[in-house]
Amino acid sequence: MTFGSDSIVSLQRFLNGKLQPSPNLALDGVMGPQTREALQRYEEVRARVGTDGALIDAHLHRDHVWSGAPDGWDEAPGSQETLEAGGPHVWMAIAEGEIGVSEATGRGSHAAQIEAYRQAAGRGDGAEWSSAFVNWVLRKAGHIGTGSAEARSWIGWGMACEPRYGAVTVLRAAPGSGVGFHVGFLTSVQSSKVRLLGGSQNDKVKFANFPSARYEPIAYRWPPQ
Repeated sequence: MTFGSDSIVSLQRFLNGKLQPSPNLALDGVMGPQTREALQRYEEVRARVGTDGALIDAHLHRDHVWSGAPDGWDEAPGSQETLEAGGPHVWMAIAEGEIGVSEATGRGSHAAQIEAYRQAAGRGDGAEWSSAFVNWVLRKAGHIGTGSAEARSWIGWGMACEPRYGAVTVLRAAPGSGVGFHVGFLTSVQSSKVRLLGGSQNDKVKFANFPSARYEPIAYRWPPQ
């Protein structure tokens, strides 16, 4: 798999900011041994504590083992179905680096960044930008997305796969909900819900749970080899 130098610089900057102590990676756009080692450290922490962004941060800065579910965490890692890791997923590190980007206006607005997501889908408007975010992340990771702002455009993209961590996942909302389709990156799956990291989730980039009673996963896709 070939990655563009810009995507690797983004990954190196992300890992320098996340890991403690910082690996102090040179922002050289090269996926060399030090960058791979740092990414492995990050993946190991995430595998140990689950996929909650705040919990990941806590463990990266306080290197301790899992000691129970904190307030606001509705499931311990052992209670969810384990998803195949399948090696380092650069696109997931890039996506997690965008957590917190929001449509909120005013001081500190992220409007320019959301516009960049939308441009990755070939347009600069529209209320729902989940597909735009997936396109932007995969482009940064060196993959070619659908180039479409439609979430359903991912149904036939790449290769079909079983539910696995990082899979591009298309959800179809229950009839009559007025929501339609949504797409994001899979982080966990249970009988009662799936959890995605994505954009346009409560108007921001975040982890979100989608209850199975209201959302049906209709496609799990993986980048073409």
